[in-house]
Order: sequence, then C-alpha cells, then structure tokens
Amino acid sequence: MRLRGERSSLAAAWGPIWKCLLRPRRLQTLLAAMSLSLVVPAIAFSSYLVARSEQQQRGQIDQQLVLASSDLNNDVEREFERIFTLLDTLALSPSLNQRDFAGFHAIATLAVKRLGTNVIVVDAGSHQLLNTRVPYGTPLPQLTDVASADAVRATKTPIISNLLIGAIAKREVFNVLVPLTHPNLVDHVLIIAIEADHLLKLMRTEKLPLGWVLGVADRDGRFVARSIHQTSAVGKLLPRDVLAASRQTAEAYATVSIEGVPTLRVVSREKISGWLMSASVPLATVNAEVRRSQAALVLGTVGLLALAAGLAALFARLINDPMRALAASAVTLEGNEIPAILASPVVEANHVAAVLRAASFELQSRTRLLRASENRLILAQRTAQLAYADLDLTAGTVTVSETFAGVLGFTLPRDDISQASRVFLSHIHRDDIARVTKHTRDSIEYVGSIRDKFRIVRPDGEMRWISTHSETFGDTAGKPTRMLFTSIDVTQTTRQEEHIRFLLREVSHRSKNLLAVIQAMATQTGRNSPDYAAFQVRFSQRLQGMAASHDLLVNEDWRGVDVATLVRAQLRPFADESGGRLELAGPQLLLKPEAAQSLGMALHELATNATKYGALSVPHGKVDISWQTTQSEGVSRFRLTWEESGGPGVVTPTRNGFGHIVFDRMIKQALNATIDWQYPQDGIVWSLETALEHVVKI
Repeated sequence: MRLRGERSSLAAAWGPIWKCLLRPRRLQTLLAAMSLSLVVPAIAFSSYLVARSEQQQRGQIDQQLVLASSDLNNDVEREFERIFTLLDTLALSPSLNQRDFAGFHAIATLAVKRLGTNVIVVDAGSHQLLNTRVPYGTPLPQLTDVASADAVRATKTPIISNLLIGAIAKREVFNVLVPLTHPNLVDHVLIIAIEADHLLKLMRTEKLPLGWVLGVADRDGRFVARSIHQTSAVGKLLPRDVLAASRQTAEAYATVSIEGVPTLRVVSREKISGWLMSASVPLATVNAEVRRSQAALVLGTVGLLALAAGLAALFARLINDPMRALAASAVTLEGNEIPAILASPVVEANHVAAVLRAASFELQSRTRLLRASENRLILAQRTAQLAYADLDLTAGTVTVSETFAGVLGFTLPRDDISQASRVFLSHIHRDDIARVTKHTRDSIEYVGSIRDKFRIVRPDGEMRWISTHSETFGDTAGKPTRMLFTSIDVTQTTRQEEHIRFLLREVSHRSKNLLAVIQAMATQTGRNSPDYAAFQVRFSQRLQGMAASHDLLVNEDWRGVDVATLVRAQLRPFADESGGRLELAGPQLLLKPEAAQSLGMALHELATNATKYGALSVPHGKVDISWQTTQSEGVSRFRLTWEESGGPGVVTPTRNGFGHIVFDRMIKQALNATIDWQYPQDGIVWSLETALEHVVKI
C-alpha cells in the first residue's frame, strides 16, 4: 500500500514523463535503456577527461619545470657552499696569514687546479696582491669588481658577485669573495674567480627531456650560464618584463626566449647569491606532447566504449531470462527482514535467492558484532588518548573523536573542511608548516596514505610532538571522497630520543678529551719518574685527582661544579679545612665542566707540591685559597690565588716538573689564562687570571 501511494504522488508531480517511465516494459528493453544510461554519461565523462587530461598534463609539465629549476638551484647552492668551504680553508693558510704571498700563490694554485678556477687576494684598496691565473710577481691591475670587495669589508660576510669581465681573464667571470680576519690582513679580501662556463657541468648532470633549457642569471638578470647556446647567451640581459616576472613569481609563466621562441618558463631564486635559476620548454613542445596524449586518450576511450556496448548487449541477453524468474521470488531486505526461500526451475536464480537469505542472517550477526567493536574502540581511544578526525570530502563535513581536543589542545569546525584545515595549520610550528601544509593538501586532493611527525603549538604556548597517519579513500574513478586522520602525542618519546642522542655525543666528546689529558699526564709523569714504581705511585695520585673532579661533574650531570666544592674535593686527601690549615674565600661560582677539570688538575699538583716541599709538609704550615671576579676595561675577569705560609724556606726552582707543564701548557691553553708564580721566603704564591666567560657559566 505504501509503495502504491508513493507511485501515485510521484506520478502526479511528474505527469506524463513519470507515467512513461513507470510503465511496465520487458526486461530486455530496460537492459537496453540501462546500457544507454551508462554509455551516454561515460561519453560525457570521457569528454571531460580529455579536457581534464590536458589541464593535468600541463600542470605536470609545470611541476617538472619547477622541479628542474629547484634541482638546478640545489646543485648551484651546493657548489657555492663547496667553494665557500675551500675559501675558508685557504683563509686559514699560515703562509697567507704571515703575508707569504709567494708561498700562498703556490698552495692556492694546487688547491683550485682541479676546479679550473683562480684565487685572488686584494688589499684594503682592492689592489690585487696575487692572482693564480698568472705567475706570482706579474704586475696586476686593480680588481674589476671593487663594489663587491667594499661590501665584503663593510658587512664582514661572504658575497657572490654578478657576472663581470675579468681584468686579466678578459672574459665573463663571477667572483666569490670572503673577508680575511687575521690581524696581518686587515680589510683584505680572498676571492675565487670562476668562469661562467663552470656552471655548465652542473646543468649537464640534469636529465631533462629534449628541448628543455636550463639557465642561470645573476641578480641583474644577466645570463651566467645556459644549457644551450652558452657562448651567445652568456652576458645577455633578460628583457625587463621577463626579469620582473622572474622576481615576482615561482610558478610557470609564458614568455619568449632570447631566441624569440614562445616558451613556458619557471624561475627559482638561489638563497646564497640571489641568482635566478630557470627551467624552460618551448610551448610548441608542450602542445605537441599534450596533443599526443589527448589522441591516445580519445582512441582508448572510443575503443572501451565500443567494447562496453558490445559486452552490455551480450550480457543483457544472457541474464534476461534468469532475471525474470528471480524477480518473481526476490524480496527486499528493507526493514532487516529475512527473504523467503525461492523455488524456481532456474538454478542460478535459486542460488542468488539462497545467497541473499544467507547474507541477511550474516548481516544481522555482523551488525551486533560491529556495535560491540565500536564500543571497544571508544574505550581504547579514551585509554590511549588517540585522536582522530573523519573528513567527508563529498559533503564537506568534519567529525572528530572525543579525545581530539585533549591530545591536540584545540578542536576543528565541523561544517567547513577549508576552515578546519586553516584552524589545524594555524597551530603547526613554523619550522614544520611548509611540509605539513603540503601533506594536508595532498591528503585532501589525492587518494593514498601519508605518515608524518611534526610539532604543534597549543593555545597556551606549549609545544608538543605529534605522530599522524592520514588515509584518503576514493570512489571507483579515483576521486577522493573521505579522509581519516589519526594522531598520537609522542612528545615524551621524542624528547627522550633527543636526550639520548645528546648524551651519546657528550660521552664521545668528553671521553676523547679525557683520554688526551690522561695520555699527556702519563707521558710527562714518565719523563719525571726515576723508575716504574715511582711512576705508578705518581700517576695513580694524579688519576685520583682527575677522578675527583670527574666524580663531581658526574654527580652534577655535567652542568658544572661550584669553585669551593672543587677546592675541597681536591685538597681533602692532603689537609682538612676544619684543622685551620686551609682557608677558602670567594663568591659562589659555577665552573664549566672543562674549566673544572683543568682547575682540579692544577689544585691537585699544587697540593702535592705543598705536601712534599711546601706549607703542608710541616705541622704549622697553612694554605690560603681565594677567588674573585673583577672588571677590566669592560670585561669581567676571574682570578684564583694559592698562597702558602708557615712552610720551609722557599728557593726559586731551576727546573720545571710536570706541575709547571700543566700550568704553562694545558691550563693556559684550556682556559686562555695568565699564570703567575712568585717565590717569597714564606711560601709559594700562585695565581691564575682569565676572562670570566672562559671558566664560569654566565
């Protein structure tokens, strides 16, 4: 009765057309109509695909151009960094810093021989002192690019010049300039002059389709290198409109090449030099490739439609008679009803009916299991604090889990996917925003799976690490229809991993330093020991002194050691502060780990010497240890003084032992300190002075 009422209302609304559609017809006629209903939209959709394919293919070519430009940019950037590294190495040359320009000329010539470049050194007036392009001693003109040299002196930073004509080479070159900082070379500049053809080898490594062109232009838009017609192109200026477009957009745009050929072009800016890296392809090449793809798509579509039409006619005839019998016994599953048993002379129809009946029972069972599974899933999400978002890309709606705000610290709008994306991206850490933005766009636009790990900034300012997994599903045509996004807070795990890596680096660094000190200690102890037994005793004592400092640092997690704590730990084996033989005076200061090790070794040597020969070798001897901070010419200074009194008469030593070697070499070098020894009759006075920042955590 309900079905009959629905038909009456629809027929009244649609009139004659609806009556015509509802009129009973043979199954064969309906199958034919169904075939037409499939073929006609397929033809329309195929037409759309042809048009869409052109757009996509042109987009792919645009992306390939962007990628080619980016790859060239990366190659050129790595080359510049390699040249800067070479310049930094040459700048440390002793012969250069000692103004031995003849010696440096020979060294620099060998260093850049494989690169095919030349090294230049200019003085404060930009006069060339040497140029490896010519033998040393050849009269040299003033540097052509004085402006770049002046800029390097003013900013004290490296610079890459524009293209210019070398004063000696008489051909197109560009300079890479770095300032020299040694006191003997004030306002001098070290330069590597590179011929424009040098960048061609980078372009030849790029695997590009036939007809594609790479180009490098300087900041003024003058060609430095070009993958074709290099000789005629180098030095040419880009047209003013092309240069303006190159600076304003990173996307592909249509223009005309310097040969007058209509071209599609993409430009990226190299960050070190500010140069323009371009990739271009003639529009005729692009159009020809698009036409070939369209022709293949059209032929394939026509063939598939013809095959579909033929198969539709064949299968319509094969299923017509069985479906008539099945239609008489089939029942609907609406309302979760169980279909009745069908008895028919057609085996296939009976089998379908039986399968439908069995499926109805299975559906009821699985529905119950699904509800139980959903309940367990909700409990698991609450326990694990797992957050998810479900994006219906067709309806444009967003559904989030109850734990979403707890894990991420914010929630999303539910009726606008674009707004939800903006809210989500607004909480991404600035260092991760570019990658996450791309992944978010890809997740919405393409079917597939993406895993990522990034930082978010909660509304209260707290930064958290989030591990995510997005899965995008599509329809039969490959169009995205739904995206599931899950996330877990992995901040604690990430911080633990970073801390472990930090500790490993610290252990390696400190172990190397400790082994170097022990090796030096063993060498010097051996030199000053008459036999193995004396060496063993003395070396063991010095290791114990070093171990005392090391234990203090370990107990403080290598953050540093208080000065008074270090002094007491080193002198405890020799004298007790409570007995009046030691006096300590000074402010509370936290020593750096390296400074604590060096000062601990010095205190141990002083205490050992005082116990054997000085104030601590007699009952009434005394040692005063004091430290303070001072100001000198606006710089904070640290001073430590060891003063002995009441001991045997002091005699100025004629030979320096290991202690002096520690003070004069290791302590001075480690702390950049000034060491002072005094030998008054009453007892030795030793003092150390250095910049406060060298020893104390500020």
